[in-house]
Amino acid sequence: MKLFPILFVMFIFFGCSQKPNNKRQLSTFSLERDIYRFSEKMNNGDTLYLTASIGACFDYTIEYNTIFKKNDSVFIQSRLENLPLANTTKTLPQKLYTYNQRDTLNFENLFYSLRNNITRPKKNEHNTFQVIFNKDTIEFVCKNLMVHLIKTDYYKRINMRIYSHEEIINLFEKVVYKP
Repeated sequence: MKLFPILFVMFIFFGCSQKPNNKRQLSTFSLERDIYRFSEKMNNGDTLYLTASIGACFDYTIEYNTIFKKNDSVFIQSRLENLPLANTTKTLPQKLYTYNQRDTLNFENLFYSLRNNITRPKKNEHNTFQVIFNKDTIEFVCKNLMVHLIKTDYYKRINMRIYSHEEIINLFEKVVYKP
């Protein structure tokens, strides 16, 4: 009979303890609201897909970037398709993406500079940059060739900072132009 109160207390203590929630917490990230500060606003487990059509005229190079947050750090991995004159695909290694508010060479500032070029996805319209988060999509369309070239150059400089010069240049070693 003396054992009953001890068992009762143990049952209450162990039986009523809060069980850990194994479900992933829903993200509070909003693509439309947070795109200009995505590296700060993303939650662990969030993933953005950035597609960049960096080719012009007869070059149809497209870069697919996966940007994700894991352990409070943002990472990027890029895949380049249809490299100029080579018709190949190359996946670059996963790299840490860092954002510094005092530095203008980052994706946040690129998106901010494109804010007047935002359009909703339209069938058969060629976009320069597309960002997808879950079911939300934002497209940036540069209708002027000069703006397209300036923005893609800015994008390329950001990638050159993330990936070493050698990693980018080595992609084009086998590309030889033969008229």
